Amino acid sequence: MDAFELENAESFMDEDLSNFDIVKRQDYFELTNYQLDLKIQQRLIDMLSKEEIEVDLDFHFELSEKHEEAKIGFKINDNYFEAKNGFMELIFDNLQKQFDGKYRFKNCYGCLYGDYSVYGQGFMGPVLCFKNQKEAYLRVQNKGEYMDLDPQESTQQEIFCCDEYEIRDKSVGYRGTVI
Repeated sequence: MDAFELENAESFMDEDLSNFDIVKRQDYFELTNYQLDLKIQQRLIDMLSKEEIEVDLDFHFELSEKHEEAKIGFKINDNYFEAKNGFMELIFDNLQKQFDGKYRFKNCYGCLYGDYSVYGQGFMGPVLCFKNQKEAYLRVQNKGEYMDLDPQESTQQEIFCCDEYEIRDKSVGYRGTVI
């Protein structure tokens, strides 16, 4: 969401790009100063019934040279949830707190084996997947132990979900758990 690059910049005329803010970086051209409004379909798990709930997240993203922020809002029954931040992880953390233990995200953010890099991340992920070493990952208690793990299975954005998803229902790994 925050790294749109112009491919084949040489094939565009200046007038083709006049409605866009394109900044030349070292060896690429990057789009800046834009807003996106999307609906992102996600699943949540009702922790009481264990049923899955499909929700459409109203996603608004703004990027400028000096500011980057997104807002997510959605309804479940008569309850409205909303959070905004410059990092998807913190948006999901805020939403998870608003759920008061009633729901969990069924995505990489909400997966027992998904975690973030100790080296930081951009606006969205990547979430590192440790499903290839589940037992070792679940024993991690601190940053040093986390860094001693073998390489992860893969990386995904927070909103992805695979067939091996398990509810992140206890504080594990590097980032812990927001409940």
